[in-house]
Amino acid sequence: MKVAFTYNLRLTDVRETEKEAEYDSAETVGAIAAALEAAGHEVEKIEVSGPASNLLERLEQLDPDIIFNTAEGQSGRMREAFYPALFDELGIPYTGSDAYTDAVTLDKWLTKLIVSRANIDTARGMLVTVRNFDQVIERGAGLAFPVIVKPNHEGSSKGIYNGALGSSVVKEPKDLPGALKSALRQYPDGVLVEEYIAGVDIAVGFIEGVGHDDGLLTPVEVMFDQPTSERAFNIYDYRLKNVEPGKVQYRCPANLPRDVAARLRSISSEAIRTLGLRDLARLDYRQRHDRRGAQRRGAALGAGDGEPARGRAPAQGPADPGRLHLQRQAQPRWR
Repeated sequence: MKVAFTYNLRLTDVRETEKEAEYDSAETVGAIAAALEAAGHEVEKIEVSGPASNLLERLEQLDPDIIFNTAEGQSGRMREAFYPALFDELGIPYTGSDAYTDAVTLDKWLTKLIVSRANIDTARGMLVTVRNFDQVIERGAGLAFPVIVKPNHEGSSKGIYNGALGSSVVKEPKDLPGALKSALRQYPDGVLVEEYIAGVDIAVGFIEGVGHDDGLLTPVEVMFDQPTSERAFNIYDYRLKNVEPGKVQYRCPANLPRDVAARLRSISSEAIRTLGLRDLARLDYRQRHDRRGAQRRGAALGAGDGEPARGRAPAQGPADPGRLHLQRQAQPRWR
């Protein structure tokens, strides 16, 4: 099969700027192309930077059977939907969710509203924008503290920090106005404020048509150092995900009670159906700890981010510990 592999190549240093954190490194691009070729496909790599007319010309010349797509637009709330929408218009099959689903799942708040209609619990939260900022400050957030503040339209943990210079987790109501002002300056499209859930991160992958569990993969536990004086909360922040990935380990299968693992599978399947995810996705969860640090028999579902996870911060909340909370939007891994 003739495959066009469309992608964004990361050129900037993620230690210095978040701008291209969601783009693919040269190593990732090479690994994906090699895997496709090993499966017997003819692969043409297409980096999508520059005018869209260049991409159209390449695709017309190549006439691919399918597009393996990890590319996204450069800016705006609809950026992840740009290339899927273009491929739909051209009538070329492509991997990953369609433009509508990509647009919805980049919007954490909209995703929360949609899954809540399917009786999937999410951490209590609210969307704060420049327009409603004054009202939120005047009336209060109406949430239990601590809370976490994160960009509403980002992935790859962009805008989420937890270190000596500050944390996205806000302990006291008096500190919330300053945190919101700072976040809105950097992310004027809006920020999501959610009740913080202390616990561990669990990821559930999805590859449609693989395995015997409707495409759901074995849950993976994300492990990193416990909170310290410099890292007050155990959140999978931008530095851990993008700058210091060597400090993160993964345990598969995750250390979960059977009933919690079963509940994760059930909610993951429902979220995938409700959001219209297809082909590949990743859903990120948060499993609560009790006050003694022992794992509780509950978890918090979060999505990726992708996207993988679309900017992932552990969503948090004081609700029933036996329930699962969708912390971050479930987003397609390959778009």
